[in-house]
Amino acid sequence: MKKYKHLFCFLMTLLVFSLSSNSSEIIATNETINDPIHTISADLAIFPLEISSSSQKEIQIDIPELPQKVKEKIEINYTIEDGILTLTSSPIKNLISFDSFNLFNTKSQPIRITLPQNFVLKNLTVHSNLDSVSLTDIKIQEATIHLDMGELSLTNSEFENLTANLNMGNLKAKQLTAKGSDIQLDMGNFTGTATLIGQHNLDVSMGNIELDLLQKKSLTTVNSDVSLGSFKTDETLDAQSSIITEDPSTITLEVDMGNVTLNFSK
Repeated sequence: MKKYKHLFCFLMTLLVFSLSSNSSEIIATNETINDPIHTISADLAIFPLEISSSSQKEIQIDIPELPQKVKEKIEINYTIEDGILTLTSSPIKNLISFDSFNLFNTKSQPIRITLPQNFVLKNLTVHSNLDSVSLTDIKIQEATIHLDMGELSLTNSEFENLTANLNMGNLKAKQLTAKGSDIQLDMGNFTGTATLIGQHNLDVSMGNIELDLLQKKSLTTVNSDVSLGSFKTDETLDAQSSIITEDPSTITLEVDMGNVTLNFSK
């Protein structure tokens, strides 16, 4: 079983970044991006990140406007160069200071990026120290997502190739489509509905995998290695035939401690 060498670091990060004052102090500002982009790179010490699509033709970014006392601790910046949108939020300064405990509550104030419908993002790279990442109704060729502590939500989104590494947090999928993936969870669950085409590697150290797969079991090769836990597959999913893929896939599972349930379409 893998050693959780980052656990102490995670707990210290959680302690430092505990935020508890009134979120009404934060006023969101919107900006329209007219420059063409093909890549988004986000490195966030804090703040939830939401990327979705809408009927608008331009790319929109919504960044919370911080009160002055917070600006002294946290800074959010973005730049656009050669088609790459780079987004950063700096870590809290003076990490040992107790002032950091009462900055503000970011849970209802995410950074939002809105893409046009049917826009295909070439590359997405996200690293988040402490908060959630949500991707909804988007198409991405290559995505690499690393969360130290937080939840990853993938809703009605398509990936040519998805790499996700969560040290502590859950991965929740709803109508996820991936043509290839490499997913690793040190401590957390992978649940939801998905269509997995091609080659997929799912590695969970401590947690469960519970997936409704919109694909036929007869076209899916599953290689499983569950050290401590149960493994079960069913063919009871009553999904519309129009959304069930006929493409073959290979899913390789490695779970150190946890249960695996794969429910295939009839």
